[in-house]
Amino acid sequence: MDPGSGRQREDSAADRDEAASARDIAAEARRAADEHQSNPQHAHDDAADAADVRHNEQDREASRQDRLAATDERERAVRALTAALAGQETALAGLASRAVIGQATGLLMAEFKISGDEAFQALVTESQCLNVKLKDVAAAFVLASSG
Repeated sequence: MDPGSGRQREDSAADRDEAASARDIAAEARRAADEHQSNPQHAHDDAADAADVRHNEQDREASRQDRLAATDERERAVRALTAALAGQETALAGLASRAVIGQATGLLMAEFKISGDEAFQALVTESQCLNVKLKDVAAAFVLASSG
């Protein structure tokens, strides 16, 4: 007798046992599924599970809507802050322009012994004749006087 043939028979028997076990497991799974579908309590549980799924989906959608609203609110805040900063820059530029014009007016008053109104009018006239902004004429006069 061939020693390998005994082992082959053992392997065949093991394979048959595994196949039978797999069939038993599949049959048990089918019985459980059939029982689950035929039991009214399970149908109620399935409906409750479906309601839970819908509720979870609604919660996720509400959360997504909240995140979108928060993002919109942040964007509005950034736009408002940007606008405020732009306004502040404009105001600071205006203050700087006024300061330079004030310096130029003071220098003209001291140098030519004229009033503040006359010095300012001289700057305005020069600005209009040269077609240059008043602040630029004033800045040029201040630079020329300091150098």
